[in-house]
Amino acid sequence: CPTLKNLMLVDGKKKGWINYDEEMEKGSRELSQDEVDKTKSDDPMLIYFTSGTTGHPKMVLHTHSYPIGHEVTAKFAQALTKEDLHWTVSETGWAKAAWGKLFGQMIVGAAVIQWELPGRFDADGLLKAMDKYGVTSFCAPPTVYRLLIQMDLSKYDLKLRHSMSAGEPLNPEVIKVWKQHFGLEIYDFYGQTETVCVLSNYPFMPIKYGSVGKPTPGHDLRIVDDTGNELKSNEVGNIAIYLGDIRPPGLFKEYWKDDEIMSKSFRNDYYFTGDQAYKDDDGYFWFV
Repeated sequence: CPTLKNLMLVDGKKKGWINYDEEMEKGSRELSQDEVDKTKSDDPMLIYFTSGTTGHPKMVLHTHSYPIGHEVTAKFAQALTKEDLHWTVSETGWAKAAWGKLFGQMIVGAAVIQWELPGRFDADGLLKAMDKYGVTSFCAPPTVYRLLIQMDLSKYDLKLRHSMSAGEPLNPEVIKVWKQHFGLEIYDFYGQTETVCVLSNYPFMPIKYGSVGKPTPGHDLRIVDDTGNELKSNEVGNIAIYLGDIRPPGLFKEYWKDDEIMSKSFRNDYYFTGDQAYKDDDGYFWFV
């Protein structure tokens, strides 16, 4: 890789490699503003890689405005406060880890938990950890919930007040069992590596099971055809974010070094997400 400048070992030493422990010893807990490079909100900050499920992974470039965009994720989709301890089930190598545990959560002042789950998924171990540490807010993929409800949930005295899921619609049977034991709905929401949370169900509105809810603040989501014409209610089309005069701060800047995909994704004042859905008469979005 011609652009790679530094190699770091977490454990051990090797010629030509930086030793992590030695570098940490050199560090200081004090940081002056003068030591930090001044950046603009549209300067590049990080690159995520998509999963590559339907092709080669894409490099998703986000700017320094991206963390601010996740205030919507934490405040509205996760409904977090300074009193919460939040757990998003996600490996740290996934964008979902930053989504669910870092940026928005730090902005709203919530505490987060990172728990190592080695080997096969351990539903009992996860529930015991939630019980032990007093987790109040929880987000997991539908598959995790399906495994959790197979346990004897009466054994766990959870402090949960809010539960969420994302990745695919969660079947109502799972939500029913969860609600029976903990008195909580499971709120579906939607976003991408390229965005923050852009669709969500909220505690202050009725849930339609199977729907991913309504747009989050600051995001004008529409169902459009391939040329950007908005479709009527209950017509299947492309989920697109209307850009208008103000670009949402959490929307990525570009697919790095991929002009072809950029031209397909950004056109006619829209960002085309690549996902299809319809919007019902009440404004709820439904995947197809």
